[in-house]
Amino acid sequence: MKETSMMPQQPFWVISSKYFKVYTVLHDGISHFYTFKAKKNTRDELLIVPDLSIDILFCCDKENPEAFYCGPVRQTRKHKNVTFRENKTYFGVRFEPCISVCRISDVVEEELDIEVILGDREMVYRICTAENFMDRVKIFMQYYIGQCGQYRESEKYKTIQMMLNQMILKNGNCKVQDLSSETYYSVRHINQIFQDEVGITPKTIAKTIRFQHAIRELSDEGRSLTEIANHLGYYDEAHMIHEFKLNAGITPGNYQKIIRKNYQIEYMKQ
Repeated sequence: MKETSMMPQQPFWVISSKYFKVYTVLHDGISHFYTFKAKKNTRDELLIVPDLSIDILFCCDKENPEAFYCGPVRQTRKHKNVTFRENKTYFGVRFEPCISVCRISDVVEEELDIEVILGDREMVYRICTAENFMDRVKIFMQYYIGQCGQYRESEKYKTIQMMLNQMILKNGNCKVQDLSSETYYSVRHINQIFQDEVGITPKTIAKTIRFQHAIRELSDEGRSLTEIANHLGYYDEAHMIHEFKLNAGITPGNYQKIIRKNYQIEYMKQ
């Protein structure tokens, strides 16, 4: 089966920054690297949306470096522990959906000091004190290669990725029964393997995939809500509005007003 990929987004991170630069990878389990400078302190106000991905986020402050391992989020909420500091530069690694250097089910909804997961404070210091963005990318990749190779070769990992690819290809319009028919695994086994390894049900994963496609398409000024709803397989525009509000806490229309005014990403060439 041909593999596909999805670049998960955290739009409220982008609009809370002075600039936001992305370096696309889409291999070795990494979606992309990014860097930004925070506009202001964000304690108790920064929102994070469902995305299925792990982020490792470094605050590149030479005097007070810190890094967090941020697990997948199932519903939009405010950050628990991560606070952007005004005028500080941040460097981040976003993994592809359902990929991690530890078992994802252990970190769902968590924001942990990176030392709890990786046990390597030296790597944090090297990244936070590096001279530029690409140096940080190289330092992280030197550390990362080989760290999760064993897990990526496991049968459970391959099974999860096979079914995840199917859901992404179908924009999230995929029921557990469909996965069962295509893989010959029972519905019960599929639910169990996702619960054990990912900590998120296939149904929630499918809805999150469709939501991520929606936030991407809502940034396109040339498409109406009805067109987006039809393209993504919602029953109608009202169904998309209902589902989007459940995930994001605001309507697609209000989201468009916020994003189209403040959202800007610079994609860096390799």
